Amino acid sequence: TVGPYLQSIGLPTKIQYPESVKPIDAWNAISTWQNDPDIWPYIGMLSYHLYGTPYDPSRSQIRDFGIAHNIPRAQTEFLNQTVNILYDDLTQGEVSVWELYGWNGVYLNLTENWFSRLAHYWNVRQITRYVRPGAVRVDATSTATAIRPLSFVLNGKATTVLWNNTGGGTTTANVAGLPANATYGVCRTTSGVYAEVG
Repeated sequence: TVGPYLQSIGLPTKIQYPESVKPIDAWNAISTWQNDPDIWPYIGMLSYHLYGTPYDPSRSQIRDFGIAHNIPRAQTEFLNQTVNILYDDLTQGEVSVWELYGWNGVYLNLTENWFSRLAHYWNVRQITRYVRPGAVRVDATSTATAIRPLSFVLNGKATTVLWNNTGGGTTTANVAGLPANATYGVCRTTSGVYAEVG
């Protein structure tokens, strides 16, 4: 009802669907209507929350359906997000929209003028600050199991993120395959440290 009406009045707006609390609930809603040709032209985003485990294979099923029907995916709510969850949603769910719920404005001095950031803010910021809208994630692999890489390209420029937070200790990393003849900056943050260096 909503989709055809929006179209009839000239609005390009599409519907985010199904915005379910668990990936399995989202997949059940999607699969129920997967063979209905009337609904999918009006769906512009497949979305799920991450309450309730296991996340997979439902998250991967949502991803595969979205790819097959050219519908982007989103993970739109989970309490206390971490970079590990962000990594999994990007690599397993292949989401292009990711919402951080629980960024937490913890007020200091009982005033709304000051707030503290959670420790994981700085880790997540390696993506949210440096990977800008329109960037496309490209394949990145690591020969070290402790290092989990992500790489993105936008306007011919690459942003590569290396996460070493699986207990592997300090590691020296050599990055290859980036565009040549370019100037690169480096920054880092450490889990539990409320700062960014570089």
